[in-house]
Amino acid sequence: MTSDTLIVTRLMWPGGVFRAALEESRHMPAKLIVLRRSNHDTPYDMNGVDIEVIRDNGKRGFFTPIFEILTLFYDKERGRDATIDLDLIFQMRDIEGEKILYMDQFVALAGLLNLLLHGKQYYVFLHETVLGRQFNVKNLPLIIYDKLILKHAKMVITNSKWNQRILASYGMKSTVAHLGCNPTEKLNLVREPLIITVSMWDRFRRPEIYVELAKRINAKVLIVGNWTRDDYKDEFIEKFGSVVKVTGPLNEDELGKLYDQASFYIRFGYGERGPGLGGIEALGHGLPVITNKGLGISELIDDGKNGFIVDDIEEAASKINSVLSDKNRHLDMIKNAWEKGKELSWENHAAKVRNILNCN
Repeated sequence: MTSDTLIVTRLMWPGGVFRAALEESRHMPAKLIVLRRSNHDTPYDMNGVDIEVIRDNGKRGFFTPIFEILTLFYDKERGRDATIDLDLIFQMRDIEGEKILYMDQFVALAGLLNLLLHGKQYYVFLHETVLGRQFNVKNLPLIIYDKLILKHAKMVITNSKWNQRILASYGMKSTVAHLGCNPTEKLNLVREPLIITVSMWDRFRRPEIYVELAKRINAKVLIVGNWTRDDYKDEFIEKFGSVVKVTGPLNEDELGKLYDQASFYIRFGYGERGPGLGGIEALGHGLPVITNKGLGISELIDDGKNGFIVDDIEEAASKINSVLSDKNRHLDMIKNAWEKGKELSWENHAAKVRNILNCN
């Protein structure tokens, strides 16, 4: 299997890691290798991208049950679909390409093996890491693993300055390439009293806080996107469905229309150094973003201009109610958000990644 530039990712599913891999492959361009297609529908446009999927949806390896148990031990909220398929990763140990970019440190195990076996350098795009988090004995193997993989990489690219600072504290250099979006060509200035939040939902992302938001504002709140576990989604809807609307997964056209209609995008993070891709997509549609300092997108928000950085839901509600009663200020924020979104296009993101690979 040969190509000048290869991008390797573990999973085809509706999340930021796969979306980044897809758009980098489209715009660089590069061949995209996906180890496994998940059970979640993936709503992104894949036309014109050279994609090879190693294991299709519904197929399992002999050791898959063991890998599922190991993955769930460390992160049960992500569900079985997020299983780390070590058998497929080992298959990639002899992969050939002038430059090979692995889209997380787990699939980059193939890069380390390739380095040890064949002397082939590898590159890692780091989205999240246990490094720098509060110590937990359970996570000690992951800490050792992340250090091993990242220190031997030719170059680490990461999605936030937050991650970059953490890596620097461990003596590792990295370069930041913020994730991207497809900015709308025409900005909609007529908005509805609608607040949306988008994610791959699990308990760690605390969707219940947006219920509290809905009780405090003069607008409707929509919780949009896939859920890692259907039982949790059903439980949430039963408990809070009368206060907020849960849409479930939407295709790109449907989501784009929501971004164009809404007045604000909100998403809080709790130690998530990644941006939360929905916030960048929102900016691309001129949708001001409200977040806290616990989410990586706070690096991209100019407080009071293209969104707000707040401490809690009460402050977020106050900001929303204030701006919705001031049309001119809201319009200024919409225009500023769109300008930032245009800076963060996938084309610009891919060009930066391409330049990083070419210079190292």
